[in-house]
Amino acid sequence: YSIPTPPPMETPSNIGIYSSLTSQLEEIFDEIIRSNLFYGKIWVGGDDEMIHHVACAYAHILQHKPHYQALKIHFFLLPSSHPSSTLISDFIAKRDIIYRRSIYNPLHFPKSHIPYMDFTAELQPEHIDLTNLYHRYSSSFNSNFSSFSSLNSPLENSYLMDATRAAPSPRELLKSEIQFCLWSARQVFSVNIFKCECVLYTTPDVQEIKTIPFCHFVEISTRVDAVTKNLKIEDWRSQPLQSELEIEFRAMNPQSTPYRESMEIQALLSLLLISNVPTDDSPHANPSTATLELVGKEPEKKSKKTSRLPTGPIQYHVSEVKVRIPKNSETKKPFTVMIDSEVIHNCHSIRVSRMTVGGGDEGSHISVPFVTYFPLNI
Repeated sequence: YSIPTPPPMETPSNIGIYSSLTSQLEEIFDEIIRSNLFYGKIWVGGDDEMIHHVACAYAHILQHKPHYQALKIHFFLLPSSHPSSTLISDFIAKRDIIYRRSIYNPLHFPKSHIPYMDFTAELQPEHIDLTNLYHRYSSSFNSNFSSFSSLNSPLENSYLMDATRAAPSPRELLKSEIQFCLWSARQVFSVNIFKCECVLYTTPDVQEIKTIPFCHFVEISTRVDAVTKNLKIEDWRSQPLQSELEIEFRAMNPQSTPYRESMEIQALLSLLLISNVPTDDSPHANPSTATLELVGKEPEKKSKKTSRLPTGPIQYHVSEVKVRIPKNSETKKPFTVMIDSEVIHNCHSIRVSRMTVGGGDEGSHISVPFVTYFPLNI
């Protein structure tokens, strides 16, 4: 089964999902049940935005229709081409060399794997010998093709291929690699799903709560403000947020064991990141654990001064985070939150916690099972 790119977003009252994508997944699950298989493999192709919508739909289905938990569903991840952001694919590719060479590199960096003609300045098109165009393949493609063709005879030159020998097209070669992954990759890498509950005011007297699942990160920063409001900020890290934030959390180790009492920090930051995947600002995050990496950074100053935060820079593993505008804040301006690929404006507080099957805090953690060649949970 494969999941196509969904149409524009349809947002229900409480949870942000693609309703059409949810219907497609349910149809696939029902077809698996009718076939008496109770096991299905689903290809998911795209960038972080597509993975976010699949995670939202999958979490929504498990929460509202728990009988689908009996199915053994595996998702196969096909990344989109560069420069699209593919954080989970990046995480898998850095740790699974077979996935990186056979799936990630050909799809994320297609130019290095597709034959192309290299015309030099001295060689004009009218002087090209058309009979030799077949030989003008990129060296990177030949290096990948060499293992395939070595069964017949070795290549005489890494830059040239015998025109009399039948060669698979790039499309056929990539198709064979995807089929090989479909049948050979058996290790399961579960990416945990979290939720962000946003409290915002559509009018001064009307409060609204939006619950949005996510699998990548939640970010509050001047960069988000600049992108969403089309502002030009050259150095966003040096610009503070419009209001101070009060952050409440309980620090945990990577094994999800609390080792400190609940902490509260109030500070004026330029970046607050709650990440489930490794990024430049959160290098220690791991999407397969039940913890998130909380990172808070002050505006960068040209002069070197010590941090004004009472505990130094914020960097902890947490399972739940509450962020709100302090009661004693002078500005009390609402903030903007980016949740994976979705942006929520006019937030007064947010709560980030685990996404569970029963919907409460004690249910089993919902995760999306992706398939890899190598075991990554070591």
